[in-house]
Amino acid sequence: MKTLSAFMLVFMIVLLSACGGSSDSSGESAEEIIEDDDWRCITNSGEIFAGIAVDEGTGTLTVLNNTSAELAIPSLSIFDSSAGEFTSVDVTDATAVAANDSMTGTFSFPSGVAPEDTELIMLYFGDDQAAVFVTSTTYDSYSPAIIYPNAIAPETSISIKPFPYYVDPISGEWDFTMDMSTSYLTGTNCPSASASMTTSGDANLFVSNSGYSAVWYPDGNAIPLNRSAIDDTFESASYSFPVETEDESIIFGTNSWELTPTSASEIGGTLEWDNNQGCTASYPITMTHQVYSALTAIALCEGQWSIDYDTINCGGNTISPAELSNIPWPTGELDVTYDPSGDPMFLEYDTLFGYQNLLNNSGTNTYGSSLPSMGLGSVTMTIPIPPYSASIGIVGGFQMTAIDANTIYGTVVINGFGIVPCA
Repeated sequence: MKTLSAFMLVFMIVLLSACGGSSDSSGESAEEIIEDDDWRCITNSGEIFAGIAVDEGTGTLTVLNNTSAELAIPSLSIFDSSAGEFTSVDVTDATAVAANDSMTGTFSFPSGVAPEDTELIMLYFGDDQAAVFVTSTTYDSYSPAIIYPNAIAPETSISIKPFPYYVDPISGEWDFTMDMSTSYLTGTNCPSASASMTTSGDANLFVSNSGYSAVWYPDGNAIPLNRSAIDDTFESASYSFPVETEDESIIFGTNSWELTPTSASEIGGTLEWDNNQGCTASYPITMTHQVYSALTAIALCEGQWSIDYDTINCGGNTISPAELSNIPWPTGELDVTYDPSGDPMFLEYDTLFGYQNLLNNSGTNTYGSSLPSMGLGSVTMTIPIPPYSASIGIVGGFQMTAIDANTIYGTVVINGFGIVPCA
């Protein structure tokens, strides 16, 4: 099979963050309780929820604790892009949140007015960072949000699908073909010569037990996928790759993968490619199922793990992990917890805060979510408008795939919040 490595640069790392979904004791789901709030907290643990209702310069914070342990008193931290720093915000009448209980309190925004959509608001419990808030519009559009295609109804233990058109592909070996002809190139700065190239071969695809996520292995590369929030499509994160310009400087292009099952044994898709120099492409993909096989769960080694990052890029700016105060780097303790069947269930990094678990997507060897749910720090970046440099608050999420007992790799997906947002 011809290599795809020229089109995919994966950020190598060994870790992930936290944020997810369930219901309160009254039977009303947490999503329903905060669905009218202007800002919402998403966690991938499925147990802690928060929403902020905005009324001009004040806000009302609601926290729901569906865990079995008490949460410390909640507070907020809001990033001031002009000052390049975070401002702590206390919540009036805030109390510790008992297990399976909720809390509501009010606060004032430091600026005295409602926050812009590009502002960064983080939730803390005591000294521990718990999650990043996103606007209601962004919350609804995130693929790795509260959508579980094969969710189990707790009252009946019956598998349900919120949307009738979800199709679950069969795990195992697939025949894979991608047409990379120049006819699919579009833009003002694309090669003028016509050329045809097709990549084909075998590619393994393993779908999680929930149907929510999958791991795809074209040409030996592991690409974690999450089900789209609005249709049947599995989507990858956006990956960066280096591009040499005419003056021999290096910028970064981006690509991402989409796979849409048309039946349990047929998949169509695209590689969305952009060199960020005026040329884009949507290369078509077709896949046909060949042989069923189940994934072998990898039992990860416990103990000290090192973390290595490839280039971190946000809006054309290169970021060193050493610049981000809260990013896991360079080493940390990796704890592995197993369920009674022996399958790895979640990972937790001791050097991070207590709410940053790496949840296993059951049926895969992938951990976590690509949702950027944790504040990683702030950096000064070059921007295209005056003052031409500005502080950007960086949030990120980690999604990793175990390759063997002592090797994990994946991506850190980041968003920058400030005068000029980046991703």
